[in-house]
Amino acid sequence: MFRQRIRWFAIGMTLLAGVIVARLLHIQMVLAADYRAISDRLLSRDARTIPAPRGDIVDRTGRVLVSDEPAWDISIKYDILAGRSEYLVGLARQWKAQGLRPKNRPERELVNELRMEVARSWQRLSELSGDSIADFVDRGEAVLQRVERIRENILRRSGVVRRLREEGAYHPIVYGIDDELALKVRLELEQNCPWIAVVPGSRRIAQDVDSLVHVLGRMGAASREQIAADPLADDEDRALRPGETCGVSGVEYAAESLLRGTRGMVAEDLAHVEIERREPIRGDSVRLSIDADLQDEVYAALAEGVQTARTGEGDGGYSSTGGAAVVLDVDTREILALVSYPAYRYDQYRSDYDELAADRIHMPLRFRAVSEQYPPGSTCKIITAVAGLQAGVITPEMRIHCRGYLHENQPNAFRCWIYNQHAGATHDMINPEGQTIQDAIRYSCNIFFYQVGDRRGGVAVRVVPPIRLGLDAGDGAARRVPGDRAGRRISARRAESRLSAVGCVEFRHRPGRGDGIAAASRRRGGHRCRRAATAGPAHSQRRARVEAG
Repeated sequence: MFRQRIRWFAIGMTLLAGVIVARLLHIQMVLAADYRAISDRLLSRDARTIPAPRGDIVDRTGRVLVSDEPAWDISIKYDILAGRSEYLVGLARQWKAQGLRPKNRPERELVNELRMEVARSWQRLSELSGDSIADFVDRGEAVLQRVERIRENILRRSGVVRRLREEGAYHPIVYGIDDELALKVRLELEQNCPWIAVVPGSRRIAQDVDSLVHVLGRMGAASREQIAADPLADDEDRALRPGETCGVSGVEYAAESLLRGTRGMVAEDLAHVEIERREPIRGDSVRLSIDADLQDEVYAALAEGVQTARTGEGDGGYSSTGGAAVVLDVDTREILALVSYPAYRYDQYRSDYDELAADRIHMPLRFRAVSEQYPPGSTCKIITAVAGLQAGVITPEMRIHCRGYLHENQPNAFRCWIYNQHAGATHDMINPEGQTIQDAIRYSCNIFFYQVGDRRGGVAVRVVPPIRLGLDAGDGAARRVPGDRAGRRISARRAESRLSAVGCVEFRHRPGRGDGIAAASRRRGGHRCRRAATAGPAHSQRRARVEAG
């Protein structure tokens, strides 16, 4: 009886073992290709980022100046950028399993064919996009370096090396292409080259802002220095990455951390079945204090003045290569217009760059309003007038004669500008009884203010809180645009009394950094001069030798 039970148990175990072996043989021989495809599919999930739209830049009235419009980016799988053969091997096996290639074809031969196909796709992509293969190599190298830095940081923190998400992702190498080019790439390359993906992106466009090109600035490739100093470096979805674009000048640069959005993400398998998706978040919009319509008007007036000076049709004619103009709100110190002439077409910067950079006479790339330093000149006469009235050394009714020069025995020193322009002419020819303070301001009489400077002893310079360019980040919360600095006092050396009285002083300043006295006073009226008179250079001074005359 016991032996019979042993016999049946042995028969059962044998049958069970036979079933297991048969099943294993079926899996390993009959279903091997199917399971290999499933394995490759699970191990090759592709994740790619979705670029975030950049925030708008608007003027004080809400007029949109610069915005992002939908476009497309061409991305390449990380394994191709890194030259990994394992990816091509897995792709060859998948194609054989799907019947896209003969199953009896040697795997090595198919991998070599894929390598040649990758090379052909690079060449065709270069022809379609207009970018060189060398550009692609540089951008790919930047991606590899970034991923390696991420790996090193993780290794330092955790001591464990693991496969990064970036290693299974697609990385953009061509940005902002239009619908037509995107369709061509999809039809010619994406369908047959799974290492290429056309993904949604965006393109920066401007709305009739040629007078504001210097203020708005421009976009460019993120440099190593910008990436290293990025204040959002700890935010994985907002940090700058090699090959990406960011603001490199103007408001685009100053408000970069506000304008930059949050990337999205989409993960797909090799069959392009979406596994996971996270939508991108648009960056904050930045509202400027500038009035775009006023900016256009001031630019047109400045252009007319410069052109008139060039043709010699003005007061005697001046050799003018350009100019700057700033309009401030006296009460709030906000900039209403910040103009530099000449400028250039916003959308032609790249195409015309060589010509623009080669113009060393008119320098259209130079942002004169903030990059150049000038003596304040006759705008200081308003300060002198206020200081003289406050000190009681002059009164509104007092008259001072203008003979064209200050001292009888020194007719070539301390002269009036009209005397220099027209030999023998003086302001007394207009008002023989002498100049009141109103006349002196109206005609910019040097002699009047020389004498006020003598009596007053010069005008001290004080720095006030800086002018404001940004109002808020578009959500109603007031924010300071990066780059603004708090006001501070300076210990500027007091210039000679007479010269400082007419603005010929030992410092220079940038118009867009704190003067704008004449424009503000004319706009708001003479009763505002007391407040405007405190405006002075808001940054470091540079000594300059300036002679009156």
